[in-house]
Amino acid sequence: MDKIKDIYTQNVDKYNKLTDRTGRILLYLSLSRLIVFIAGIALMVILWKVNQVNAVGSFLAALIIFIVLLKKYSDYSFRKEYYENLEGINKDELRGLDDDYSCFKGGSEYIDPHHDFSHDIDLFGNDSLYQYLNRTCTGRGKDLLAEYLSSPSLLSNKMTERQEAIKELSGLVQWRQEFRAYGMIGDTDAALISDFNEWLREKPRYLNNKAFSVLRIFMPLLTILLLILTITATIHYSLFVLIFLINLVIISFNLRDINNIHSRVTKKHNMLKTLRHLIDHFENHKFSSAYLNNLQKALSSDNGSASRSIDKLSKIIQAFDSRLNMLMAIPLDGMLLWDLQCINRLELWKRTANELLPQWFESLGQVDALCSLANYARNNDTFCYPAISDDKGYLVARSIGHPLIPGHMRVNNDFSISKKGEIIIITGANMAGKSTFLRTVAVNLILAMTGAPVCADKFIFTPCNIYSSMRTTDSLSDQESYFYAELKRLRALKERLENNENIFFLLDEILKGTNSKDKSEGAQLFTERIIQYQATGMIATHDILLGKLSDNYNNIINRCFEIEIAGDEVKFDYILREGMTTKMNAAILMKQMGIV
Repeated sequence: MDKIKDIYTQNVDKYNKLTDRTGRILLYLSLSRLIVFIAGIALMVILWKVNQVNAVGSFLAALIIFIVLLKKYSDYSFRKEYYENLEGINKDELRGLDDDYSCFKGGSEYIDPHHDFSHDIDLFGNDSLYQYLNRTCTGRGKDLLAEYLSSPSLLSNKMTERQEAIKELSGLVQWRQEFRAYGMIGDTDAALISDFNEWLREKPRYLNNKAFSVLRIFMPLLTILLLILTITATIHYSLFVLIFLINLVIISFNLRDINNIHSRVTKKHNMLKTLRHLIDHFENHKFSSAYLNNLQKALSSDNGSASRSIDKLSKIIQAFDSRLNMLMAIPLDGMLLWDLQCINRLELWKRTANELLPQWFESLGQVDALCSLANYARNNDTFCYPAISDDKGYLVARSIGHPLIPGHMRVNNDFSISKKGEIIIITGANMAGKSTFLRTVAVNLILAMTGAPVCADKFIFTPCNIYSSMRTTDSLSDQESYFYAELKRLRALKERLENNENIFFLLDEILKGTNSKDKSEGAQLFTERIIQYQATGMIATHDILLGKLSDNYNNIINRCFEIEIAGDEVKFDYILREGMTTKMNAAILMKQMGIV
């Protein structure tokens, strides 16, 4: 941990200096542009009376220098933002190492109370697993990271390949940070890309239109020819003006379609520029992981690399955006039918890349999401990479802990489930650690199936679909009571077990929405029912009677969290033990808080 902290600290200092240096260069370039502009005007005025050719030549030379300086200024502005991003990235990582994750987005938009498990284990929102992991810089990467965590069992068949990719990326601290810094410069929001993909799927309106093809080529050639003849005084200028106006009429007849197409693509070159930098950065690195190499291959096609294709599209859109300047739009359309030429270029590009661009976005998103998991792996290099069980037990974990609990506060435990069909009943007093331990097992199972390391010294597991009922809420809008909402969750679990789904369940205080007698009776009946389906999972409870089911069923295993009571004081050690608890603490805690 100290080593990675040193890297982040050194990077903050390095990029702070580079940002300051680039800022000074930008200041010099601004002053130089102003001096060149004033000098160009002054020279033209001074030389005009002496030699007009020299005056115009001096101004043109100053204009060329001004344009070069403008380009340099744009390049250094990009570079400054890039360095600022890198400095901010390293500052945020230092905050993360100090257990402050507030600078990272928590993905509250993904919160779903009806999801199989995400709401119960704080997968999304503030202080969530997603916020702890999230270092994404693209809209698709953000969504994919959420999908990985929400549906980890879908990834478990490629766990080994993903582990290799995450291991490799975890060592590439500089490369990952540069990737993220590029992604932070432009907007690659999922909604923006979705709208762009929708435009790609639209059928071309002009490309296969023969009349349009003839007009697009013939009219500009005729206009240029007439302009040459007018300049050489071969014909009267009125003929050129007539054709110029006819071209503008052609544009006006198609104006609705032109405006619609332009509105879908305008100003997207900033987004595409960002994507191009990300693709370049990914394409130009040599990886050893087969998983990453396959993602690289997805960015290539028979028509060339993704970066060149996106660069070409960006230039077309920039050219199309010329119509936003009326001083340029009228001459370009009158002479060249510029808008229609740009649409033709767009539709030609779309024909070769409309199926590839969404794939490129997807590949970049996967790299982005993997970088988040790799960053987590690098920051926690003492965590272990799990293995899939090979008849060594359903779940075997040594020194397992919750990754979101700071290391100096975390209490790790050994835990195992020997075979499918085993149910672990965890009893304990209030605040003894039962619910936290259920979340600990769930979070590490999720991380394991995504290919990431887990907070344990050893972790062997069987891939599964996680299902929980821990934080059921009532719903006024659906006129649904807390108790009824919990019953619906339990019914859903029963039905899925009946369908032989590979479920690992986590239940916290079954039927806590009713009185103690009903709760105890109902919990026992439900547990006995799911035993029939060879269900595997964990139940946390205060109910000692539920633990006594082990007297009748061999596959019920009791574990507990005990407390130490000394007078009116309660001490918690959060150590998981065998057997059932013998101590409760509700009355003592109420006395401590002055409630009774």
